[in-house]
Amino acid sequence: MRLHYQRVNPDTGGESFCLRFEGVVPDGVGCLLFNAGRGVDVESILDDDRGEKLLGIVLTSAHPECYSSLDTNVAEDVPIYTTRETAQIVAASLTGSKARSMDHPERILDQFVVIDGWNQLLEGLSVHPVPVGHAPGAAGFLFEIDDGNTFRTVLVANEYTEESAAGFQGLNLPPELDLDAVVLDAPDETHSPNSLTEACSVICDRVSTASSVLVTADEPTALHVTALLGELSNELGTPETTIPVGRIGALWEQLGYTNQTVRPMPDGAPPLDGNGVVVATPATPIEGRSKRLFDGLVDDPSAAVIRLTHRDATPMAAARCMAQSLPWRHGPTKSSMASILESLDPVQVILANRTATATTATPIQRDSFVWEVSDDLVYTLFDGSEWVAPAELDAETASRIRRQQPDRYDAPQMSEYGPSIDLPRREGVDITTEGIDLSAVDARHGRTPDPVESEPVNSEGTDTETIDNAIAAIRSNLSTVEAIIEQEPYTATVVDAGGDICLLRITDLDPAFEHGQSVELLIDPLTAGVTASASDESKAHTAPQLDGERTDATDETIQN
Repeated sequence: MRLHYQRVNPDTGGESFCLRFEGVVPDGVGCLLFNAGRGVDVESILDDDRGEKLLGIVLTSAHPECYSSLDTNVAEDVPIYTTRETAQIVAASLTGSKARSMDHPERILDQFVVIDGWNQLLEGLSVHPVPVGHAPGAAGFLFEIDDGNTFRTVLVANEYTEESAAGFQGLNLPPELDLDAVVLDAPDETHSPNSLTEACSVICDRVSTASSVLVTADEPTALHVTALLGELSNELGTPETTIPVGRIGALWEQLGYTNQTVRPMPDGAPPLDGNGVVVATPATPIEGRSKRLFDGLVDDPSAAVIRLTHRDATPMAAARCMAQSLPWRHGPTKSSMASILESLDPVQVILANRTATATTATPIQRDSFVWEVSDDLVYTLFDGSEWVAPAELDAETASRIRRQQPDRYDAPQMSEYGPSIDLPRREGVDITTEGIDLSAVDARHGRTPDPVESEPVNSEGTDTETIDNAIAAIRSNLSTVEAIIEQEPYTATVVDAGGDICLLRITDLDPAFEHGQSVELLIDPLTAGVTASASDESKAHTAPQLDGERTDATDETIQN
């Protein structure tokens, strides 16, 4: 048996790669494509002279970028392997009045094969799905390869988290599971690991201050944020309602979610009345149901539209409402990758990174062969006799790593006698296991801690601890006053944004504040009573820009 790895769209998305199993298919090479992403062309990567054949397409999640080229790459009778929930989410996006435009959607849906437990793709090659968190319905896939002499194991979990995702358990495989090779995403350290907490905090803040709030996202993300907002409302004791609409409302019911603060609306027009938050698709509110809702808020300066994005945002359209894009990146961290590799102890580690920054940001210091592939060349991982080391690794180090790896080939096969392996299943949504910092959301939501009752003072007078606490409080207040006095003053122009919203435009601003940052102000009305000029008024009503990311192929093809 020989095993090869190839990234197939490193320049157009990076979410797709191919594993080639040589010596398993008679007189040929069996190929599995993982995710039919942007710019993927299966015919161009298969070598007919070597007898390469597409065994199937594996979808690791229902994010649109994972299946955007599915219609052009799935031939008749080629199975599409995935989990039941991912199949449901994709099916919902390809059907109905607001369906994503794809050729032959019925044929695509007919070729879905749900993997639920061990599934033999062909003789000598079996697969089992494993939970990976990341997004509702997402899964990793554990492969067992038997060439008649020995068996070897490969785990594909390119999108994974230790935290749950809307009730779907994170990656947590049993430590007794022997793995030879793993394909993982490396963490992208250029982005905050707390993006979900930050996004939920901003949304909760907008719900408490804006007249109407609309959140737009792709299908898995919309389900994810709906589940988190519903649970946060319960945890914080707030009355806000979350209303998933259209296909998100339908999927919420189909997947069996329940929450007393979530009111799904598969049909009809949702109320944008300031009593909660409406969640809709697609992520870019320029077409589909998101556009219809966005059009109703675009001229309302007291409304808020929040777009959850997986990539960097760029200006998209003008709007008078408060419009912003927030990152929603639920992926591995440096510590989670280290703990997972320490537990699984693989020989080969292949980093299926989407960006070069993620590849170079996190070097792996361990006794494994680590592949950081940034091109679309085919790399041999197993040559028929041993695991192959990357070319940049010297022979002495490669030999040492091979000697330190245990002999795992005498153990019984996992598919017959191995440890029990969990399936991707939805459980109850818990804020702690979801990785959300409840205190951060609570603080952003404007709540103050309940007052703490002080200890009673004894009848003989004030105790020493109370006096020390009072002195400490006075000193803290003095330090705050001194800091305020020493700060450089700034001049600001008052901008009437309509309704009860008043903005301050700070002139000659040197420090760079971040959007959504909380600051304390001392107001000195230097220009009180002065009427703004016509030019000032025109500036005050200039429409803000809606930040939007690049519209990928899937968003561009959503029908009105």
